[in-house]
Amino acid sequence: MEETKALIESKDIKHLKILDLALTGMSHRQISLQLGYSLSTVERAIYSDSGQVVLKNAVARMNHEIAEALPSMVKLACQELTRLIIMSEKSQTRLASSKQIMAIWSKLQRISE
Repeated sequence: MEETKALIESKDIKHLKILDLALTGMSHRQISLQLGYSLSTVERAIYSDSGQVVLKNAVARMNHEIAEALPSMVKLACQELTRLIIMSEKSQTRLASSKQIMAIWSKLQRISE
């Protein structure tokens, strides 16, 4: 937050626009084309010390939000897959649902290690 505040205080709105688009997943070239800035200007903003801090902090916040939501998402997914195993008349669907539950369990095991 301090880095963002410092960028605003320095009136570097250009960098903020670039960083905002970078956080949406746009490539450097796409940002350059959309904003009408040179590719070197975009890269300078992204690779600057303050730009890197802003981007790393934003990614850390997103990762934290995902980590908080993950347990409830996994629970809902497993409930739905269990419902498919119980209710489906097709053995293919039951088997695929079982495999998905096992894959989720396996991934969670690797994450917890």
